[in-house]
Amino acid sequence: MKDQTRGTPAFLHRYLWPLLAFALLAIPMLGMWELFRAHRPFSPISLSRLFIVLVVIELLAIYGLFTEYLTLRKLFSEANIARDRLRLAMTSGRSMGWEWDLASGRDYWFGDLQTMFGIQSDTWYGNVEDFSHRLHPDDRQRISQLVAEARTNHKPYNAEFRVVHQDGSVHWIRATGSFHYNKKDQPERMLGMAVDITAHKQIQKDLHESEQRLRSIVESAIDAIVAVDEKQKIVLFNAAAEKMFGCSAGEAIGSSLERFIPGDLPSRHERHIQNFGESETTSRNVGQLGMLHGIRTNGEEFPIEASISYLGKEGKKLFTAIIRDVTDRHQAEETLRRSEQRLRLAVQAGRMYVDDWDVSSDTITRSPDYVDVLGKDQPPQITRQQLLAQIHPDDRERIENLFASFTPENPMSQCSYRLLRSDSNVIWLEKSMRGVFDDTGRLLRAIAVVADITERKQAEERFQRVVEHISDAIMVDDADGQVIFANDRFLHLFGLDRAQLHNLKIEDYVAPEYRAELRDRHDRRMRGEPVSTYYEYEGIRGDGQRMWLEADVVAIADQTGGLVGTQSAIRDVTERRLAALALQESEERFRLVANTAPVMIWMAGPDKLCDYFNQQWLDFTGRPLDAELGDGWVEGVHPDDVNACLDTYSHAFDRHET
Repeated sequence: MKDQTRGTPAFLHRYLWPLLAFALLAIPMLGMWELFRAHRPFSPISLSRLFIVLVVIELLAIYGLFTEYLTLRKLFSEANIARDRLRLAMTSGRSMGWEWDLASGRDYWFGDLQTMFGIQSDTWYGNVEDFSHRLHPDDRQRISQLVAEARTNHKPYNAEFRVVHQDGSVHWIRATGSFHYNKKDQPERMLGMAVDITAHKQIQKDLHESEQRLRSIVESAIDAIVAVDEKQKIVLFNAAAEKMFGCSAGEAIGSSLERFIPGDLPSRHERHIQNFGESETTSRNVGQLGMLHGIRTNGEEFPIEASISYLGKEGKKLFTAIIRDVTDRHQAEETLRRSEQRLRLAVQAGRMYVDDWDVSSDTITRSPDYVDVLGKDQPPQITRQQLLAQIHPDDRERIENLFASFTPENPMSQCSYRLLRSDSNVIWLEKSMRGVFDDTGRLLRAIAVVADITERKQAEERFQRVVEHISDAIMVDDADGQVIFANDRFLHLFGLDRAQLHNLKIEDYVAPEYRAELRDRHDRRMRGEPVSTYYEYEGIRGDGQRMWLEADVVAIADQTGGLVGTQSAIRDVTERRLAALALQESEERFRLVANTAPVMIWMAGPDKLCDYFNQQWLDFTGRPLDAELGDGWVEGVHPDDVNACLDTYSHAFDRHET
């Protein structure tokens, strides 16, 4: 190793330069020793030696100064490089350092001051009050307390606070530092570093807001959301899940998911979850398990559908299920299935068929059941014009209006019409149609249910003939109180014509002060609540004339028992009411005369029981009217005279004497 290093710069620096320096030092030392020997006088040679010594000393001084210069220059260069590196690191890290001299109160800041405080420099000298002034007002007291605690307790200073730049923007800073103490344990200065964490705080804020939004979405979701870990332990249970399973989140979280899965399904469900977690997919509908069921806390089982997803992180997996209670949907599907079955039976038994009108081809296609209604001679397809040709002339305009009345806002329409069959018979048909439109509102087709209502029409005609011969005004309304039928007596009573019935409601022929009560009675009757069938009220004729009416009202039910309207028999009782008022006024006049007469007056009915005593009688006996009525007056007769008085009273009644 020694041979390999000889002649290299490292060898020279290590051995040659020290030997050379030793030689230079040895020469002047020997010269000085030679000059100052006492037994030898000065000579030219001695002077030459002295000169050489002085030159060597001067060269040594120059060498020392030059070496010191080079050393300082190198140190200064390295210091500049270190400072540039520190400045670059602080700028890149959005940080700064500070030094606080407690004796002078001076502060020295260096680093990325532009980011930290908005200062256009990388160094700054000031005092501690300048820092306090830049602090956010809400943080000043807290930071002052933290600095004081670190100073007093000899512990590190750590704080997060806000500073306000001159442009008003607020920035977050995280600072760490420590105090340095002298030998007397007195603080001399404080050194520290600070980092701008505004972006980090904004990320935290955004994350918190995102978590809040997610939590709000989860809690407000209509569907139940349940999350479990790999051990099938519940870690999330939202409000919809609480309502669905009848269990609070506090009780559910931490428990096993098996408690909400009935029968032998838990093992199947667990295997499904395990297989799903091992697959590459992150979401799946779990309907392939067949019909899924959940179980409520009360033991009730109910059908559900669910989709599941998982999130894997750091070797752990979180499974989240979105669960929907489909009990109502299953019931609706079952109801629909039964309804469709009933409809098919009704179509077969009720003489109905379906037709489909295609607008573009103007072709009406009939279902096979049309044969039972129209006959075998009718084709399964027919144009609209061919259909109109078979309709009774008096009904064609109504059917034309039916086809033209469809709009996207009003896609339903219904009307009755007469059809002329090929055997010359006339049948009544009722067509209920629904239009189908495209996105532009253009009518594409119309689906209709056509029913043979010939027998119903004949029954209605018979009913109407009977009704027209009834002396009462007969009116029929629907569940909304819309008049759908009235006989001629009703029209005559209220001064209306038949065309006015189209828009007539029950309130339209009743005095204003009775309308609210009449509507309330109608609505309660439609809800099936008990309501008196008899009612007296004031009605209004078409000319505004008032009249007293009495009505007997009964509810009308359809074939299923549902209430669809009411039937009213209405009579004009104005004359009877006027007679009753006249009688009441006459009785009031009689009572006035009787009470002012100077004699005692009483009256009794055919049953011999008294029903009136005037005021003179009551004043004389000193008893109230209620005590005297009937045979109560006998209590005021002397016991010795009761029998004779009653005999005289009874015989006079029997002989019609006074």
